[in-house]
Amino acid sequence: MHNIAPHASVFGLGKAGRGALNWLLARGWQVSAWDDNEIARARIQSDYPQVPLIPVAEQDWAHITRLILSPGVPLHHPKPHPVVQLAQEHHTPIMCEVELLREGALTGQPHATTIAITGTNGKSTTSALVHHCLKETGRQSEIGGNFGTPACSLPTLPAEGFYVLELSSYQLELLPHFTADIAALLNITPDHLDRHGTMENYVSAKASIFDSTKGKIPQRQTAIIATDDHYTKKIFNNLNDKDHKVINASLENGLVIKNPSLAGNHNAQNMKVAQAILRECGLSDAEIRSGLESFPGLPHRMFVVGTHNGVTFVNDSKATNAEAAKAALSTYHNIFWIAGGLAKAEGIAPLKPYFSRITHAFLIGDAADDFSHYLTQENIPNSIAGTLEKAMQMAGKAARSAGSGVVLLSPACASFDQFPNFEARGCEFENLVKEFISTN
Repeated sequence: MHNIAPHASVFGLGKAGRGALNWLLARGWQVSAWDDNEIARARIQSDYPQVPLIPVAEQDWAHITRLILSPGVPLHHPKPHPVVQLAQEHHTPIMCEVELLREGALTGQPHATTIAITGTNGKSTTSALVHHCLKETGRQSEIGGNFGTPACSLPTLPAEGFYVLELSSYQLELLPHFTADIAALLNITPDHLDRHGTMENYVSAKASIFDSTKGKIPQRQTAIIATDDHYTKKIFNNLNDKDHKVINASLENGLVIKNPSLAGNHNAQNMKVAQAILRECGLSDAEIRSGLESFPGLPHRMFVVGTHNGVTFVNDSKATNAEAAKAALSTYHNIFWIAGGLAKAEGIAPLKPYFSRITHAFLIGDAADDFSHYLTQENIPNSIAGTLEKAMQMAGKAARSAGSGVVLLSPACASFDQFPNFEARGCEFENLVKEFISTN
């Protein structure tokens, strides 16, 4: 008798879905796939002609042994996507592509150390910091997950290597077995409630990074938590020391490392958590200091695009909620603030303590009218620009007329009303800045 290859269904055919397809096909799995987006399906049909594209309701769920789900697909709230309901009805395990990295490790040699990093804000910077420091000391390191490359697409590392994985709450909900060797939590503030339904569900998703009972690991999981908010403090207090080596990476314990590319308290927290992770990886304090001080920063995260005639232009497009925007607003003064887009539930009310730093706000996107009304009530000068191009022109001219200041793109909003993602928004801002500087 011939062994029948296991069958996986891949739903969601973006970068993560493609990574899953490559992983499964390379290992001889039967694969079927679907995406609600016709353009995505057409691209897969062209690039993977051997993969049948079958609508969800027409797939052979009786013989599908797993569903690889894009993290962006609703799992619970506001209601499960039909593909989720079908998988649940047929008791088909649901997971995201990150789970495949664990499976690949289990079938090979002793696995490399996995480092998982989450938090409402700062997880990309912290992941990049850790990866940078490991590489700077000559250690083998790969970075992925929510950061760039799908986890399952990362190359195989030897036992002395390190996988640095940024994980979102969406991904953490889809990891039935994966357990990191070192897991870190930066912070928790309200976000993604449209996806999780309640703050309790969101906190639970973040806390699941410390569920060391899901997978078989050779030693206790190291749990690193910055206990600088009440959510993370509660998770820290509830962790079982029997299953975890628990490290408190609170800023209350101090941090003396400085890096001009990592200004503000939020980046001090990022560096503090990275420092704790790197110590667990075996780096010396001298190696850690050298790595943290040489880190160049990440695009779209308080990135200084340029300075011209006393005006500094800062791209903080990654600030897609108010909590993220706090970082830049608490760092600079005399701010000509470009904000707006697709607003989150909390709006900009959490930023009120920093309004005194704003000289003038220039508002764009869907949130412009609401933000203008709120800022006017708070006696903050503001103008509705509508588009980023117009806002940049207005802010640049206003700052130039003032003789100094910071033109800051820190939208406190998602980008999807006018841009496909925050990267596209940030890139347009940088192009507009360069054009403004060259013509003024």
